This record gives sequence, C-alpha cells and structure tokens, in this order.
Amino acid sequence: MKRKPIKLKRMEITEFIENLEEQFEGGKIKYPKNLKLVNIRGCNGAGKSTIPIQMLMRDKAVFILTHKGKDRATVFPNFNFIAMGLYRTKTGGLDGYPNNATTLEILELLHKIPMNILMEGVISSTIFSTYAKLFTEIEKRNDPKRKVIIINLLPPLEVCFERIKKRSPEKFEKIKKDQVESKWRTIQKNAKKFQEVGLTSLLVDNSKVKLEETVDWFLNLVNGKGGVDEYGTSQGA
Repeated sequence: MKRKPIKLKRMEITEFIENLEEQFEGGKIKYPKNLKLVNIRGCNGAGKSTIPIQMLMRDKAVFILTHKGKDRATVFPNFNFIAMGLYRTKTGGLDGYPNNATTLEILELLHKIPMNILMEGVISSTIFSTYAKLFTEIEKRNDPKRKVIIINLLPPLEVCFERIKKRSPEKFEKIKKDQVESKWRTIQKNAKKFQEVGLTSLLVDNSKVKLEETVDWFLNLVNGKGGVDEYGTSQGA
C-alpha cells in the first residue's frame, strides 16, 4: 500500500517576514554575521537534490513557504536552511520554477530571512554568466551580508550513470548519455571560472559519502570542515 505524503504546514513568505520583524525591536531584523547562500551544481546523478531530500527526511519541523498561492520554498529550521523550491516531486528545487524571473523574485524575498539559503537545479547548473553576476552582487550587499558558496559536485561520470540507472532503471537506456557527460564537463569548467571571478567555488567528489551521512557532510563542507584543500577540491567524507 502506497504511503500518503505528510501534509506540511504552509505560510506566505511576506507574512513570515512580517512575523519575524515583529519579534525585533523597531521592527528591523537583526542578522547573524555568517549567513550563506549555497548553490549546489552538478549533472544528472551527481547528488544535488539528495542533500535537501535528506534534510526533509530528518527535520520534523520542516514547513513550506508560499508566494502568490504557489509553494516556493522549503524551510528546515533545525538545519537553519531554506531550500528554494520543493522536494516532494521528481522535479524539485529551481527546476520547479517556471522561469528565471520567478527565481530572482523568490531569492530576493528569501534574502530578507535570517537563515542560510540553498539553491540547486539541473537546468541552472550549467549556466555561468548570469549566476556569476548575481552571486557577485549578493556578496556586495549589506543587511544582510551573505557569503556565496558554490559546491560543484563532480563524482566520476560512471557513478552518475549508476545513480541514474538505480533511480529510473526503466528509463536508463533512453537517456542521452552524451548530454549528461557534456553537463559533467561544463560543471568542471565552470567551477574554475567561478573561482577566477573571486567567488568561493568548491569542486567536490561526493561518491564516497554514504546516504545517511549526506547532511552532516554537507554542513561540514559549508562550514569549512569538509577537508577541502586550497584549490577547492575534496574527495568526500
């Protein structure tokens, strides 16, 4: 018997922000100094969505933020992260947004919330110029000041194919493997390009990270405890 999905609490983003403002003297939110925006990139099967999905499974306080009647973000209070998009369908994260304008609108709203932001999606993973400009502008802002960390997941290509096959064995033979490989190489190339424009860009092999260790590994990574060397490379846990 198929289990029914758990019904999550929902709140409008603007209402949520207003409630936060009421908790601070003068109605002005006080932001912590170490806020981050983490952009996870990778080709199909790289393990991008595994991180927020595991958060969803572990955080019993999780709830959804809506905007104009649409579910737009997932809040993980116990991990102090807000993930852009949803993770209860096959098309999650930024891939669930209809266009770039929506992405920018929601990001602007979430930026006002004193929590870390997580954004990932397979479509956006290969786009460089648009996001290099956006991330550079975000790091120049104040109140809140937010550091951008780009995590480029690059497990061996054969590992990506194994994960895709395990996830959808009936569709595996139909996927265009050359396109997956092209995305894989673009991720590798763009990781260095983000570094060259002055952004924190980590090139990470997560193939040895166990599923149950994913969230802790990710949190250590964004907090500078993930064994990443001076070149922004890591061999996983």
